[in-house]
Amino acid sequence: MKKKILLVVLFLLFIIILYGYICNNYSNDGILNNVKKGKRYKITQVQEIPIELFIKPEWIPLNSDEEIKGKVLLELYESTIVLNVTKSNKLFFEFKIKQNMNYNGGQFIYSAILHEDNNATVTSPMLILTNKNKKKIDVSYGIGNSNFAFDIKPENYKDIEEGFYVDYKYVYLHNYVKKF
Repeated sequence: MKKKILLVVLFLLFIIILYGYICNNYSNDGILNNVKKGKRYKITQVQEIPIELFIKPEWIPLNSDEEIKGKVLLELYESTIVLNVTKSNKLFFEFKIKQNMNYNGGQFIYSAILHEDNNATVTSPMLILTNKNKKKIDVSYGIGNSNFAFDIKPENYKDIEEGFYVDYKYVYLHNYVKKF
């Protein structure tokens, strides 16, 4: 009986270790973490790319408390930009950049310059919002972990009724390759 319990415990321990190994080496987050740390991957090129997005009027809940969750806005370079919109006393727009990492290498976008020595260079973002008539819209914004966000106060709602453009600078295209 003790032998059977020991075998079951060893088998479960093996499964847990195997699961951890697979997550750390083959999952999307595991590959991204290894690229960011310079472990097993080499960053071969970094280039700044501008991102321009148009937020359609139907994604702006001006007259309701409806939330927009997971709206895919753009797919490029093995990355996807997803929009979430919430409303309290102002509209809050959050953009998440999700990477779709490939085990052997590829390209992805990120809001910082990643270096192989486990460091990153983060620059102050430049975020410009304009309405359909190219009038600039005032916002407060921030960035973090490959995301950016801003809020729009009620006094500016009239400027976004017909949709608006988001011009985001300082997003970086990274090429990465598996080290052998």
